[in-house]
Amino acid sequence: MKHIILLLFIILGISFNSNACLNLYYTTDKEGHTHVLDDLIPRFNINFNNALIERRLIQYLHDMEEEASFEKLSDYAVLLMKAGKIDLALSILQQISYHHPKAYKVAANLGTAYELKGELDSALFYIKKGMELNPNAHDGSEWIHIRVLETKKALQEDDNYLIKNSVLNLTEDALKIEATADQLLIQVQERFPFTPNHDAIMANLFYDLGRCFVETKSLRYAERFFEISYKYYGGNEAEAKERIADVQKLKIKNENIKPENENLEGMMGRLSIRYKDLFDDNNNPPHIINWEKINTNLSDLLAMNDIVFVTLQKEKVNQEMVNNDTIVVAEESSIQTVLSKSSNNTLFFTFIVAVSLILAALFFIRRAKR
Repeated sequence: MKHIILLLFIILGISFNSNACLNLYYTTDKEGHTHVLDDLIPRFNINFNNALIERRLIQYLHDMEEEASFEKLSDYAVLLMKAGKIDLALSILQQISYHHPKAYKVAANLGTAYELKGELDSALFYIKKGMELNPNAHDGSEWIHIRVLETKKALQEDDNYLIKNSVLNLTEDALKIEATADQLLIQVQERFPFTPNHDAIMANLFYDLGRCFVETKSLRYAERFFEISYKYYGGNEAEAKERIADVQKLKIKNENIKPENENLEGMMGRLSIRYKDLFDDNNNPPHIINWEKINTNLSDLLAMNDIVFVTLQKEKVNQEMVNNDTIVVAEESSIQTVLSKSSNNTLFFTFIVAVSLILAALFFIRRAKR
């Protein structure tokens, strides 16, 4: 019996250390704190996977023919947007929104469709509406989407707006909140395939993403984000290079820092990473969608999902409606939300592994006695 108990303790010890059994590279932030980014390697899609979009559109059509679903039709419209069918996607989402005004995803998708059409007041109204319906969507990052839309409107009035202003106007305190970096990363990853190179807003966002990573995550990746800011999106080269020079000094300062975890090896900062290494080409080899396989008839799509077509008047979204909400930058509570989600997932996984190993051990012990 003592041997069995000892064996169980050994198994438990192995399972609770299962997350640290790999030799991982680590990186440092400005203050020399070490971070493992193995699960958060930032990647940016330069385009959409047309072959995958085509397969999903066909599958959604099949599913909607079997069972009506406005949710799936909303997802269908998102795929159409990614494939460049903005007008059709917008028409679909307008109809769904009329019949299901409280559906968060529909409001958010409709806001994006309006943005892609360049109708910024309507885009702002629906993104804010979506944020009101679900404040925690996208890990609470939609405040960034709103700031982007507001900046686009400002640029329409003043081409030089971003010379004296920033998209997010982050304070030094906001830069030091890890949730700010997490939320900003989510937003730039989503915007990347929709936004070709040489874009002033994306340049500004990547510059801020670099500043966030300096403070809370990784000097090495911060350096790459500053490069993307000016090399890919045409941002302020002198300003970005000045930041890169500061980062390089910090990397030298931190090069001898050792993490407490003995399973972590060479620093991420010593690895050679080019900014283009963070880009993914999802449409390689190039695929052209066969639209003969895809239903693009608005009436058919609405009918199969039991949505009655309604003739809608041109929306009149005024400035008072757009300014109805107050947007708040990530606060301490956001950090706790992110951390608690990660912690809960890790504990659950560890518990499952431990129970599985215990049951396996008991099975083999009983089998040996026989």
